[in-house]
Parts: sequence; C-alpha cells; structure tokens
Amino acid sequence: MTESTLHTSYLQSEYLVSGRSRNFYKFIKKVTSAKTKAEEYDLVNNELYILSKKMGEPDVTSTDMNEYLIELIHCSLLGYNVDMGLIYAIMTTQSGDTPAQRRVGYLVCTLLLNKQHDLGIMLINTLQRDLKSTNYLDNCAALNAICYMDHLEMADHLLEPTMKTMESSKQVVRKKGVYALYWFYRRSPNLLGQVEPLLKAALLDKDISVVFAALEIWKAILLEKVELYQDLLPRFLQIHQQILNKHVQTGFIYHGVLAPWAQITCLQIYDIYLKHNIGSQKELFDFVMKCLSAVENKVDAAYAIIFECMKLLSSMDTVLLSNLICNNDDNPFYILDPFLKAKNHTMNYLGLTALTRLESIELWHDDWKDGFLVINIILSCVDDVVVISKALAVLDICVTTEQTLYLIHENMMQSIRQSTEDITILSLSQWFLNQMDKYKDNMNEWWIKTMIMTLAITRNTLEDDDMETRCATMKQILLDDMNDTKLRTTAVDSMCTLLTSRSQNDDLSPYLVQFAFWTLGEYAYLSTEDTEIKIMEQLQKHIMLVQDPWLQVCGLQAVKRCVIRSKCYLSSLESILKTDFLHSVISEKREIAREMLMLLKDMEFVKNIQTRPNIPLNDKSIGKKLSQKQEIQSDDDIQQEEESFSDFQAQSNPYRGKKWSERTDDQKKKKWSMSSLYEKKEDQSIETSMISSLIDMEIKDQQDGNDTIMTTDEFGSFWLSCQHEHKCQLKAPSSSHYHQFFQQEDDDRTRIIRWLQDQWRFNVVDTVQQECLAYKALEQDLVLIHLKLDLPFIYVTLRSLSPSTLYQFTQLYHL
Repeated sequence: MTESTLHTSYLQSEYLVSGRSRNFYKFIKKVTSAKTKAEEYDLVNNELYILSKKMGEPDVTSTDMNEYLIELIHCSLLGYNVDMGLIYAIMTTQSGDTPAQRRVGYLVCTLLLNKQHDLGIMLINTLQRDLKSTNYLDNCAALNAICYMDHLEMADHLLEPTMKTMESSKQVVRKKGVYALYWFYRRSPNLLGQVEPLLKAALLDKDISVVFAALEIWKAILLEKVELYQDLLPRFLQIHQQILNKHVQTGFIYHGVLAPWAQITCLQIYDIYLKHNIGSQKELFDFVMKCLSAVENKVDAAYAIIFECMKLLSSMDTVLLSNLICNNDDNPFYILDPFLKAKNHTMNYLGLTALTRLESIELWHDDWKDGFLVINIILSCVDDVVVISKALAVLDICVTTEQTLYLIHENMMQSIRQSTEDITILSLSQWFLNQMDKYKDNMNEWWIKTMIMTLAITRNTLEDDDMETRCATMKQILLDDMNDTKLRTTAVDSMCTLLTSRSQNDDLSPYLVQFAFWTLGEYAYLSTEDTEIKIMEQLQKHIMLVQDPWLQVCGLQAVKRCVIRSKCYLSSLESILKTDFLHSVISEKREIAREMLMLLKDMEFVKNIQTRPNIPLNDKSIGKKLSQKQEIQSDDDIQQEEESFSDFQAQSNPYRGKKWSERTDDQKKKKWSMSSLYEKKEDQSIETSMISSLIDMEIKDQQDGNDTIMTTDEFGSFWLSCQHEHKCQLKAPSSSHYHQFFQQEDDDRTRIIRWLQDQWRFNVVDTVQQECLAYKALEQDLVLIHLKLDLPFIYVTLRSLSPSTLYQFTQLYHL
C-alpha cells in the first residue's frame, strides 16, 4: 500500500468508526458525504436531537451510553454545542461498569467542562473516589483528568489524595502523580512548598521512568526559580551519568541512543544553571565531552543531543572555553563538520544553527572560516529558504573583510543565478549587496563590476527605491572619478557585456537599464572590449527591445552623445528615427528624433561643437541654422497636437526621473514645440535681433579683450524674455581642482567662479556676494546663467529662448 493510499484510508468512514456500532458508522458516513455546510448542519442537529432522547431513556446500558458519548465527542469536534450530554458524562464517570467506560466519561468532561461550569463541582467526589481506589486504572484516569480540568475547589479537596498516589506501588501511577502535582503548582504557586518534597523524591525514585518525568517538571520550575535549587545540580549530573553508563532498561533505547529525550532535558537544565553562573563550567565541559563521545557516529536522535551540546558549549565563557579546548586533544565543535558537508538539508540546518550560536570564529574549523563551505551549502539548497537564512547568518559572522567577500563572490552570484524562487533571490542579493556597501569607500574596479552584475541577476526582485538608490550611487561614483578612468572603463565594459548577453526575455530593472544607457552615452569611448560604433549598435538594438518610452528616449540620448563624440553613426539610425520616433504621439520622442536628424544632416556642425564649442556663430550661420530647423519642422505629421507626456509618465513610467525642462502652469496650458519660437514673424524679428546684438557684443569682447559687454539691466531684460528654464544643483569641487586659479586676495567663491568660467567658457556680467550672473553664446541662441554659491553646493539656474539650446547646453556639460 503506497503512502498516499494509506493516508487516504485514514480519512475513510470505516477507519473513523472502527470498533464502534453500526448506527455510528451510518452517521459518520452521512456527515462525510455531505455536499454543503447546510446539509451537514441538518444531519448533525438531527442526530443530536435523537441522542438527547436516547440518553434520557431510563434503561440505557453502560455500553450504549459509551457509544453515545463517543458520538458526542465527534459532534463537538465538528463545532456543534453538545452541553446537553455533560450530565450523562459525569454520571458515566460515577456509574460506568468498567474502567474503560469511566475513562470515556472523564474524556468528555475534560473536553467540555471549563473553569466556570457549574457541573464541575459534581465531578470532585468522583475524582476523590477514584484517587483512593485500589484499581490503578481508576487512579490513572483520575490523575489524567486533574491535569486537564481547572475548578476553583479542586486544590482544596484533591491535593491530599493526589499526594498519596505518590506512594503507589505502580510506577505509572507515580509518574502521572508527578504531572498532577505540577499542575496543582501551576494553578496555585503558593502550593509549591507542599509539593516540592514529593517532586524532589521523584528524582530518586526506584523506577527510571518516574525520574525522567520529574526531569521535565524540574526543568519548567528551574526556568523561574533556579537560584532556589542550586543543590539539585549534582543530582541531575548523576542521573545523566547513569544514562551514559547504560544503567537504564533497554526499552528506553531509541535508534541506538539510550534515553535521548532524557539526555536532552539534562543538557537543557545545565544550560539554565550556566546562564545564571551556577556550577563549574569545567565540570560541565567534561561532561559534555563524555556525552559527545557516547553519541559519535550515531544518527537521528543523536543529532538532537549533539545540537544541545553545541548550544551548551556556546553559552560558556569564550576565553575559558578556548583554554579548555587547547588542553583537550580534540575540538568538540569539529563534530559539526559532517553536518555541514552532508547532502541532507536537515543536517545542514542543524550544523548551521549550531555555528550561529558560536560567534567566536577562533573556535571554528579552518575549513569553515573562509565561507566556502557555507556557500556550497547555499548552492546545494538554493531554493530552501530556511537553510539559506541560517547560512546567511553564518556568513555574517565569517565574512569580516573585503578579501573574504571577494573569495566567495563568484559562488554567491552563481547561487543567485540558479535560484528560481523570488524570495531566495531577494534574500541572497540583499545580503550580498549590503556586504558590498560596507566596502564602497575602498572603491576599485572589482567593486563596480560586481555591483553591476549583481544588480543585473536579481531579476527585478529588489524594491524600486533600493535599485534607484544604488544606481544613483554608482552614477555619482563615476562622476567623482576625477583621478583616472579605471572605474569608468570598468563600468563601460560591464555594461557592454550586460547588453550583449541580454535577450528580450531578460527582466532587468528599468533603473539599471537607464543607468546602462547613461554610462555608455557618457563613457563609451573608454571601452577596452568594443568600439564605439559597436556600442552604438548595441544601444540601438536595446532601444527597440525596451517598451518604455522614457527608456527609449534615454537610449537615444546616449546614442546622440556617441554620434557627437565619434562623428559617425550607423546607417540604420536615420531609419529608426523617422519610422519609430519622429511621428510618435509622445513629445519627448519626437523632440529627440528631430534633434538627432538635424545632427545627422550637418556633421560639420557637430565637429565645430566638438572642437570649438565656445566660439559663437555669426548672424549668417544663425540664419542658416534657423532655416534648417524650420525645414525639418515643417512636416505636417510633426505638427500634430502633442499629448502631455507628464500624464503618460504618471501612468506608465512611475520610476522616471525629473525632466530637464520644467514648465509653469501657463506654459502647460499653451503647448510648445521647437518650431513655435519662430512661428510669429514679429516675435522672430525681435528675438533674432536681440540674439544677434548680444552675440556681436561677445565677439567684440573676445576681440577687444573687454571684461564685460552686457550690462546687468540688459541681462535682466533678456532674463525676463526667456521662457524656458532649467535648474540643478552641483557639489563644489575640492580645492585641488581649481588650485591654478588661486590668488592671495580671492576667497573660495571667486576661485570657484573662475574655475566654472574656465570649464563652461561663459562671460561674467556681474558678481554680488554669493551670486554670479553670466551668459554664453551657443549655436543660434544665448544661455543666461545664474549661479548661487552656498558652499559646498552650487545652485545653477539656466534660461534661454529655445528649449533645444538649453538641452544642448545641459548635455554638453552633463547638467
């Protein structure tokens, strides 16, 4: 018979009513066959009505009453009220023909009588009679009932006869008497003085089963009042030594181990004494060593004893324990090695749990300290959440240096890849990432590569906030990498590997994809594995793979940076822009497509921006660019009404970052496009005239060497006419970055302004305390710059007539 068949047979009606009457069988058959709860309710209530009539008849035999009471128990287990049968149960305890029938009566009473029930008083006389009976079966039935019943008057009337049962010649009566006395103490702690001598005497009982019963009782008492019973420790050691010397009946052998549960109780009692600094730790250590040698090479129950021994040793003083182990030939903790190397998950769990209690790594085996053995356990139990939680707790103890983390990182990442359950992936990845965070101050190429690859294999199980924070941290690390380009090069190569191996079904976090696009857009030229044109090919491929519009825009921005930097592009790029982006309903996708098409149409212009980005264009070149922009934007399809990307982003892109251009409420009501700046002839002439005059002033300034051409009033007037604004916050560089601008009479703010002027090539209009006004000619427009220096931060506000000019400036200087 298979296990499933055997399990099913236990639920059959025949098994449930084995040995009972035919009527009981029919009742159980009907109940188990009920289709609905209502049908079951009708059947049970009808049966209870019939039972109440049958039990009330004057000539009911004890055998029939026994059947009725068993049926009442079954109805009670189904959740129905059977209080009408309590009086008959009490009568059965008094008038049952046999002890077995009286036991059924006691069983019903213990199940249904509560502390406040009025009928409980009727049972006390019966209990007194059975406790004084010469039939030990009656004694046992009464003692069992006392352990489960709780009535206010029980202690006054039943304590003395219960104490006298400890004088019985039957060991089973004395054993049950020990439990009954303990429950009297639990209900009324003031009775401890009366029951204590008998409980102590039970530890010296001639029958070992009574002693073992007393061990459990004393363990519960010692948890509360161990200081009062220091004198009992030698007796517990003596009982344990008796077991180790095999002075116990062979009937207590379980799977080759003699009285394992009694040994476990003794060890737990030692632990209670040890936590209160009672007894000699050396004596307990020697005793534990004897216990371990007795269960060595044994299985099943022996594992529990070994586990308790490890708990006891872990509670000892670490210095004393180290000295005791040094004086001993063998380290007792080495017995855990077979547990840690076993293929059985349960044994692994026991070994790991014992190690978590042993926090002193000096006492560990050398093979455990490097973490490899624990990592192998994780690999073999990769989807067992319980074992993995214990393994990570052990790794918290042994992984204390970056070198140890480096040694296990490959196996840890392999475990994350092999795991199929989200909860195990999350547990392993969070632990590993948190360990990586401890060493981010010692930044190196291994750290940045491992962090990127770990985030990639988490399969989008990390919380969005956690992923966003980690990506932002790595981005800031790359921006701060001013001394050399090793970190940036490593990041680029890692991202290339990630995108090359990624398929359409991979589930990467959108934040990681966005960070990958940004990294390749900024630093693709540093790659040691792929050329920039190859990286652009990968970017274009993954732009089409991602479904999120904002990620597609981020990808195109990365491609644009690569095109500007390398002065070349793939032939398929133009087709992608015109087919999938230029006519999109999303304004940002159309905007980036138009910018890139303009860029691809005039590569010489890109080259000029690359080589001399700060030389302003003359009026003719401005007119030429304006005509080109109008030509591209004259397409009827591009002039279709734009949908608000803010609404779309709120629905489909909850993780999108802040847009680079912020609009006021009036600007949101009146939607704009790049061509809207030049639609009205009057506005165009005014704006072009203003731009041309300001650019002429800058050219003259560069030729004549004057300090400032634009006045503060002119700056203010042009500032108010610019509708498009971008704000950002920068962290001021350290003094090592602008040491060449030091002059003895200058303060830090002046030096930082000079440093920014050298970086951005702008013209300063005026400086007032912490603020600086400046402008820069870029393409066919001007960018006005307002700097507020609140060190260590620099608050930058940019304004321009054209959003594309602002965008170009922010991309050129990574704002």
